[in-house]
This record gives sequence, C-alpha cells and structure tokens, in this order.
Amino acid sequence: MSELRAALARTASGAVKARVQLGFALAKELEDCAVGADDLTLLADSFAVLRDACALRRQHIQYDIADDIATLRSLRDRVAHVAPSMTATATTSSAARPIFVVSLPRAGSTLLERMLGCAEGVHLAGELNQFPAALGQELKRAFIAKNGSSRPPRKAELVGLTDELDSAAMGAAYRANIPSLPAETRAFVDKLPLNLLNIEHILRALPDAHIVYVRRQREDHCYAILKQLFAQAYPWSYSTDECCAYYDAVTDMMQPWLNAKLPRLHVVDYEELVQQPETTSRALFEALGLTWTPAVLEFHRRNSSASTTASAAQVRQPLTSRSIGLGQHFFTTD
Repeated sequence: MSELRAALARTASGAVKARVQLGFALAKELEDCAVGADDLTLLADSFAVLRDACALRRQHIQYDIADDIATLRSLRDRVAHVAPSMTATATTSSAARPIFVVSLPRAGSTLLERMLGCAEGVHLAGELNQFPAALGQELKRAFIAKNGSSRPPRKAELVGLTDELDSAAMGAAYRANIPSLPAETRAFVDKLPLNLLNIEHILRALPDAHIVYVRRQREDHCYAILKQLFAQAYPWSYSTDECCAYYDAVTDMMQPWLNAKLPRLHVVDYEELVQQPETTSRALFEALGLTWTPAVLEFHRRNSSASTTASAAQVRQPLTSRSIGLGQHFFTTD
C-alpha cells in the first residue's frame, strides 16, 4: 500500500494514464485491507482515492450521456408497447440452443455463467459479438431501405427500425457466425452484457433462445462499476451521477419486460444468488430445462475454462457475500 502511495505521489500530473491506473490500484488495495479489518476509516480513504482517479479519467473522455439516456427511454417506450404481446414459449430445435446472460457490467453475470457451465451439455461460449454484428447489419440494411441514405443513424433512430428488420435472417446470421461448438453441446451461454439492449431482437430472431437478466442492488452495483477501470467501454462509469443515471435508465427500460413475465426471460438477483445459491440456481436450472447437480455449487473447482472478464479472479474462489452493502458506505460519504 505504501509503495502504491509513493508511486502515485511521484508520478507527474501530466501522466494521466499512469495516475489513473495507480489510483484504481491503490483504491482496491485500501478496500481489501479495510474489509479484512472492518476499518471504515480505511474504507473512506479508498473511496476518496477512487473518486479522484475516476474524476481524472472522466476529464479525458469525450462523452455526452444524454444520447444514451434518450436511447434507453426510446427502448423503454418500445418495450412497454411490445412486451405484453410476446408470450410465446421457446421452440424446440435440433441445434444447440442459446442462453443469453445479460446485465450491466459487474452484476455477477460471470458467476452465474460459471454455474451454468457445470450443467451437462452446456458450453460457455464467452462474450460473443456475433449477435450485435448481425443486428447491426440488419439495421444498416433497413435504414438505407427506409431513408435512402447511408449516413450514420443516431442511436434513438435505430429503435424505430425494429419493425423493419428481418428477424429470421438475423437469427440465421448469428448462428452461422458463432464459433464451432463441441459435438455434445445441447445449449451454449452467450454472456455479452449489453445484449441487455437487444432483448426484443433476440426473442424474435432466435425462437429457441432463453435470456437470463442478472441484476444487483443499486448502490452496490454502481460502486462495483465505478471501481472497475474499463479499457474503452462504458464511458458513463467514471462519474457517480452518470453511473447512477445510466443504471436508473436501464432499470426503467427493463421494467416492462419484467412486468410481462415472459417464459423465456428469467431474472436472477445477485444478492439471492450469493446468499441462497442452491435455491436460486436450482430454480433457474429448472426454468431453463437444465439438470441441477451439487457440482453447480463447486463451480470454482469444476470449471477450468479461461475468463477474460473483470471477475476472472472471483470465479476461481468460493461464493462470498463480502461485497453486499459496500456501496451504501460509498454513497453515504458523498
């Protein structure tokens, strides 16, 4: 810890990237020590360091959250209109069926993915970009056909093109471009978080697909996002106000889906998953038509495949609830 402090103190103010990285590293070290010792003073120190590092990172990002919020509100209005009518159950198919795990980042989706990977015949495909790519191509075709223009459309404009899309073609393109699956695969998990925004398209394009939405309590979730230094994605994740605004807009967008209680859309709460893992995972496995075994609770021992997410270290360890409630301390020190 003292070495990190010293390194941060001697790093020139103009070395922004280095100062941000050192700040995030020091905040993490302080948090680990604070939680281990139940030291709220040390935890407050971690929060202060994190806020400084986030503020420095945000200063060097060109981003206006208004566009994203407008898009999410357009999606919410769209979902409120279509969700009540989308009641069909999943169709059966001889092909491996996709299970999409969607969420905001740092919700616990990698933990859930690893649990699902303990089921016989389930392959973890990782965070695939194939569905957004198939959707993007179809949106581009529809936009040009409707407007006679190849100019880049605004995000909110794309929401209005949904009824113009060829869902069957989109589903075929997705399946044609996913990586080869092991011969014994009966289902595969696609865990790209922000397929959260593509739920309607997935349900229409892939009639055999299921979607699992992982959510987390607001303060804990926003704190978990803020303390993660992402490479390029999630530009709203370095400001407390912007992070909370994005979280709230996504929650509003998801509510009509949840109200519709679709048989192919399932909800898992992170808090229930880590505090009642057997009950929660059993219920999900049954809903997905998977066979639950005690191996699911030993996911950190049973599944050796690599993880490239920010949770790579956590999924090698047993379940813990140590992060529950940390966010409340962060927000009460504002």
